[in-house]
Amino acid sequence: MSSPYAPPPSYGSPEFAPPQPLKTGAAIVSLVLGIVGFFTIGLGFIGSIIGLILGISAFRKSKKRPQEYGGGGLAIAGIALNISALVVGVAYVGLVAAIAVPNLLAARRSANNASAQQMLRNINSAQAVYESGIGKGNYTASLKDLGGSDGFLDATVVNAQTTPRSGYLLGEMKVTPATGTEPAKYSITAFPAVKEGSGRTGGDCYFVDETGVIRHSGDPTKPATAESAPVGGYSPPTRREGTETEGSY
Repeated sequence: MSSPYAPPPSYGSPEFAPPQPLKTGAAIVSLVLGIVGFFTIGLGFIGSIIGLILGISAFRKSKKRPQEYGGGGLAIAGIALNISALVVGVAYVGLVAAIAVPNLLAARRSANNASAQQMLRNINSAQAVYESGIGKGNYTASLKDLGGSDGFLDATVVNAQTTPRSGYLLGEMKVTPATGTEPAKYSITAFPAVKEGSGRTGGDCYFVDETGVIRHSGDPTKPATAESAPVGGYSPPTRREGTETEGSY
């Protein structure tokens, strides 16, 4: 049975929907990335760049469509934090580079120094074998005679007078033939290919002769000679005529 009371007539009054919450997701994400990035060097810069883009986008939307997007203040805070994170990150990377790069270059020069000394040791050994064999008491003035398929030196050493080997070049091989009263002599030097500046390839100059003593000048711009100090301050026994040997500390 129907109700005797009819519903009140509608006069066409509009229905009011409840207000929708403003969108603030991008602004919040920007703020979070800014906070995290500030303590993590910008999450490798990528996080802060993303946060900066989101912050700028969120701020623009909050200005253009304020009825739909909010969080303008959050976006500004996110932008500021992400910029700060990027600045801190760049400063940190610059500081690390300022400390690490010189140390890496110094380590490379130290390795090149050791390689140059070993190169001279190898040349001395090769000359000793040559002198006692096919040289018949004399040394060779050509590194090519000490290399090749049957030689004692590899191609990088043989060509080191024109092509740097581990940052070092070799000087001229100076040879004095044996005489009736004097044994044969030889000498050769090694010096950095780049001697000055932050890009110098070595920190010293070296010298070796038939005595087998490797000497150094202590200065990459000053050639080492037979009068230079021995490397490490030690002179091993030197070979003389007959069986006599002598050395010094």
